[in-house]
Amino acid sequence: KNASKISCPTIAFQAEHDEYANRRAQDALVAGIAQCRSLVLENAFHELLIETDEIREKVLSEIRGFVTRNFL
Repeated sequence: KNASKISCPTIAFQAEHDEYANRRAQDALVAGIAQCRSLVLENAFHELLIETDEIREKVLSEIRGFVTRNFL
């Protein structure tokens, strides 16, 4: 219910095979944030930065691009 109060650009990462985070709840949160980009990482589990090199690089690349586009 407070997601609509978030007014800054936001990015949300979702792991396709996450066994801990509730995907539906995260989808609902993302839907309530006006400037939110959601990215689902295929073949990923919960800890995105210690996944495969490919997944980790995708996450880091997305973060770099997000910061560059929105804050620099």
